[in-house]
Amino acid sequence: MTGQSKARHRHGRVGGRIVVTMGLLAVATLGTAVVAPSVGAGVPPWRIVASPNPSADSNYLQGVSCVSPTACTAVGYSQSPNQTTLVESWNGSHWSIVPSPNVTTQPVSLLSGVSCVGTTWCVAVGWSENLDGSGDETLIESWDGSTWTIVPSPDPVAGTASSLWNVSCLTTTDCTAVGAASFGTLIESWDGSTWTIVPSPNPVGSNSGQLQGVSCVSAADCTAVGTSSLGTLVEAWDGESWTVVASPNPGGNPNSYFEDVSCATTTSCMAVGYYSQGTGGQTLAEAWDGSSWSIVPSGGVDGVLFGISCLAADNCTATGWAYEGTDRTLAEDWDGSSWSVVASPNQGGFTVISGVSCTTSSCTTVGWDQTPGTSRTLIESESLLHITTTSLPAGTVGVPYSFTLQAAGGNPPYKWGEYGGGRLPRGLSFSSAGVISGTPKKAGVTSVTFRVRDTKSGFYQPYDAASAYLTFTITID
Repeated sequence: MTGQSKARHRHGRVGGRIVVTMGLLAVATLGTAVVAPSVGAGVPPWRIVASPNPSADSNYLQGVSCVSPTACTAVGYSQSPNQTTLVESWNGSHWSIVPSPNVTTQPVSLLSGVSCVGTTWCVAVGWSENLDGSGDETLIESWDGSTWTIVPSPDPVAGTASSLWNVSCLTTTDCTAVGAASFGTLIESWDGSTWTIVPSPNPVGSNSGQLQGVSCVSAADCTAVGTSSLGTLVEAWDGESWTVVASPNPGGNPNSYFEDVSCATTTSCMAVGYYSQGTGGQTLAEAWDGSSWSIVPSGGVDGVLFGISCLAADNCTATGWAYEGTDRTLAEDWDGSSWSVVASPNQGGFTVISGVSCTTSSCTTVGWDQTPGTSRTLIESESLLHITTTSLPAGTVGVPYSFTLQAAGGNPPYKWGEYGGGRLPRGLSFSSAGVISGTPKKAGVTSVTFRVRDTKSGFYQPYDAASAYLTFTITID
């Protein structure tokens, strides 16, 4: 499975991806609730969510972007008989197909990546092509809350191969799309009115270059990843230009490929992909610490990681495909020190999950299940453990106090406890059921951090129970 052959046939077997973020440890201020909790090492298993198929022939989802647990957009293509764009939308209860246009002058149109900055603004990228594979053109579509429309996008040289694999939008006027052209890497930028090509380098000494994933944390900080004839490829944007950044190959193996990247901050990124080993390949993960990229062991799984979603340096979810005896879905969780494989279901045949997008309380991954003669869309979701209580009521000295903290997601039943510094007001106690009770004895304002853990589960591999943390203030009058 070489990088070049994979790239040209990727729409038939490998998915595009998009980066969205997960949650951080939340801290409350007096009288207010808090922001999102963090999810600790280990996450509960995924479940398959019903998704429609427009064609009886072949249907593929390659990228997904979620702005909330009740608003996600997935993109890909269907085939009957030629490939046409496919967009599906999640409203919190079900997935439905949303009409999307195709390039009328070319028989093949498909979408690989998507990025949404709200329910009324999304950008999807891909390409269109002739049946003979010549004259590929970039394809960009935008969503305004009611309709998908094709937006003009440039091609470096008319009549040559040009494709876009992924996109990252900060706002409705700031998006970056990456891909490949006949001469190497391709990057395009959106300023709110026009897409333009931005010069991007190819590694010195390489005869090829293509970019598969991109993640922007600010207008002056983007990271794009892919592959060249030299192996892994990373490029960085500083607000003025793109430059190649050194990245290692496992064992110096040039047959090493990045498929996606997610940056939580300017000093914390994680890129995933695979490297060839013998007749197959192994998953690959590398981390950026603000100064250099380094290889991070990724579970030693024979397979590929296609998508990744991170917010914190210690909180990432990656999905892909494993082929250890039988082809199956692959999901892994990063806790800041190690990757662990998390159970994910299979729909029946050759199953791949690619793009992944996480909010503070859930993750969604998309892909397809391929059996002889047909391919079906595949969507899986994971409800992350999180504390749903947003604030604590005030108490009064000498008056009995009772309040129960609430959590959701994960793998109940839950077990609660106090965590770290801070303590409850005098006279109050906290039970493992999440109940604060007692009679306050002294007025004042106290800050305390609570932790909830779910039930440990073992599936493909055992892993620790998930944990979520939240800090509150309790006011006693």
